[in-house]
Amino acid sequence: PSGSATANLAGRLDRIDLKTAAALAGGEARADLLLTPFARRPLAEAQISARGIDPAAWDPGLPRAEIGLAASLHSQGAQDYAGEFSAANGLAGTWDKQRLPLRGLSARFSGNADGLDLTDLNLDLARAGHFTGSGQADPERLALDLKTRDFDPRGLYGKLRSLRLAGAIRLQADAEHQGLQADLGYQRYRLTLDAEQRDRVLHIKQARLVSGAGQLSLFGTLGLDEARSFDLAGGLDGFDPAAFGDYPKARINASFHGAGRLTPAPETSLSFAIADSRFRNQPLAGQGNLRLAEKRLWDSDAELRLAGNRLRLQGAFGAPGDRLAFQLLANQLGVVDPALSGRIEATGQLSGSLATPAGEADIQAEGLAWGKDYRLGSLHAKARLDQGLDGILALDARLAKLNTPALTLDRASLIGQGRRDRHSLVITAGNPDLDLGAEVAGAWREAGWSGQILRLTNQGRHPLALQAPARLEIAADGGRLSEARLAALGAVFNVRDARYQAGRISSQGEFKGLSITVLKRFPAWPEGVGGDLVLGGNWQIDAGEQVNGRINLARERGDLVLAAGPDTATALGLQQLSLLAEASDSRLHASLAADGSALGRLRVQAD
Repeated sequence: PSGSATANLAGRLDRIDLKTAAALAGGEARADLLLTPFARRPLAEAQISARGIDPAAWDPGLPRAEIGLAASLHSQGAQDYAGEFSAANGLAGTWDKQRLPLRGLSARFSGNADGLDLTDLNLDLARAGHFTGSGQADPERLALDLKTRDFDPRGLYGKLRSLRLAGAIRLQADAEHQGLQADLGYQRYRLTLDAEQRDRVLHIKQARLVSGAGQLSLFGTLGLDEARSFDLAGGLDGFDPAAFGDYPKARINASFHGAGRLTPAPETSLSFAIADSRFRNQPLAGQGNLRLAEKRLWDSDAELRLAGNRLRLQGAFGAPGDRLAFQLLANQLGVVDPALSGRIEATGQLSGSLATPAGEADIQAEGLAWGKDYRLGSLHAKARLDQGLDGILALDARLAKLNTPALTLDRASLIGQGRRDRHSLVITAGNPDLDLGAEVAGAWREAGWSGQILRLTNQGRHPLALQAPARLEIAADGGRLSEARLAALGAVFNVRDARYQAGRISSQGEFKGLSITVLKRFPAWPEGVGGDLVLGGNWQIDAGEQVNGRINLARERGDLVLAAGPDTATALGLQQLSLLAEASDSRLHASLAADGSALGRLRVQAD
């Protein structure tokens, strides 16, 4: 972020008033200092303030805040200083709302360069509660003792259960290590933590979260060096997630161990075992070993069983020669989530990599539902894709009775055949208003898919036909359609180019023969406007963070008729009509020109 700063000096050489001001990333800071350069203490007094500090202005991934700071310092006795500082945040909130759970912080201090005493320390975490305490600081050591009676984890993260934890936290730090001990409790809940940082390694000696008879424990190390290496282990003993927030009720007994690194490329080995457990009052069990990296899974053998549902993974995926077998049997989806119902079976194997996957799969689903708005009567799909550019591609997928808020289909199918570098796909879809058929042909390479749309028709309520093959390209971050000539709505649309990439949309083309007699069928058409006007036009649009471009409409033939009532209608006798809408950096300008025997001459400009 850009900024500015100023400084002003006034006074005598032995007593200088220094006033500074700075502005950066929407925030402001000021400091008024009284300097005595020839005295035993060069700084005699200080007043420092800041406002409008927002961490998100520096990094969009950080929480939003509106922080103001104030601090004062003055001489006390022959050797010491005394003063106070405070901070206030006008946008306090929870982490899951991208807010900082801090409303205020204040303390008094006294001492000198050899040591400071901190008193009246007050930490206000808004809905998360308050901490009070005291501390000591010197050039080699910091010690803080904090107490609370109302710490509420829900004030930090909104899905957690609201509690009122009471207890103490102690923080100690010196040049070689930092330590943190915490012991907080509320009714049947208790949180204990004992950790220290030494030689750039965080040692978690003990972390335990207890609720009644259930508990979660964790111990291990986390490196603070560039690799961020970790080695963590723990267990769950009668653990119920519902005791801590808005989570399903369960009783989980499990052990786990994970080791690896977080940077520069995350990699971990994970082992787990679950036994004698229940989830939503159904039996839960499983065990497994996995090795995971950013683009690879290997040395893996894992299984999870929940009531009548079973998931099994075995093998590797992501490198040459890898092969990962999978099996999913889900007869009781409602146990996973009460909003789900139906049945899914899927078996197959994967090979290759994320960039060029291969493998085969067989998927069967019946009576799927998610909540009240999403339904799928059936899905039957078989797929095969072999390795290499000449690898065989075969796909047969058919669904029936799809219902969503945005789309309803009685039937749909996708049939593919050929090879990776030369294949065709045939698509059909239908409902009472739609009878869609399409065929594309092309090649799939590492950069993405490219080819042609050979056929695109709709014989339903709104007929559509592609009049010549169109170019289509699809990549991981976008796609492109070019030279698509479509007959639709009784008109001809020529999409010369349409692109989407990384959140940016651009398109250009023209159309002709669009009659308002067709447009009048749509509910949004204004009542009382009729006639046989036929329009043509063109467009050029570029929309990203800003919108730029133009849309131009013009009369080709015909007239407009305006009806003020059932027995009164006026033909405008149009001879010329044009409408131009232009956007520049999201600022819109429109101009209308019309001439007619009954209308006269009309010119309108609007911004």
